Amino acid sequence: VISIVLVAAIAIVAVGYCLSYYGVPERMLKIGGVGDAQSISAAEYEFYYMSVYNDVCTMQQQYAQYGQDLGFDTSLPVEEQTGTTQNEDGEEVSWQEFIHDRTLSQIQIYKALYTEAVNAGLELDEADKASIEKEIDEFREQADSNGYSLNAFLRKTYGNAVNKRLLKKELEIQVLARKYYTTRSEELAES
Repeated sequence: VISIVLVAAIAIVAVGYCLSYYGVPERMLKIGGVGDAQSISAAEYEFYYMSVYNDVCTMQQQYAQYGQDLGFDTSLPVEEQTGTTQNEDGEEVSWQEFIHDRTLSQIQIYKALYTEAVNAGLELDEADKASIEKEIDEFREQADSNGYSLNAFLRKTYGNAVNKRLLKKELEIQVLARKYYTTRSEELAES
């Protein structure tokens, strides 16, 4: 009986670890939404958060090449940053607040535009799909050049919950949202 209980406990821990390692709970856990039709999973938040974080790191590195400093230390995690920056309202905020706020803003914009695109009957065409596949291939090339599989590279870059499937879904949302924005902007310019 003890050995059966011990084996069952080990199996439960192993399954829990594997699910956690591959980000299954984050992909299932809904943490909010944009409007009635667009829920946001923890995995999606993590994807956008890390996208903004990576953009800030890239900006810091670019500024450093010209002898300037944004005040963001790329060697420290966001929560340990001691510097501050200004948000869109000109208020001084921590880098963690800045990245969080920018993440929420991006999610809201993309999800709202995506919802409007779907409601307007806009769809991805073959060129859009090819563009998405090309971007995924670029991720795959980066992964290969660093000795990772695509999913392992995405987990390392964006967090455990991000895999090829989630990446493709988010790229589809972003491409359709941008397509709707462009189409709508052109319509408004013509009227």
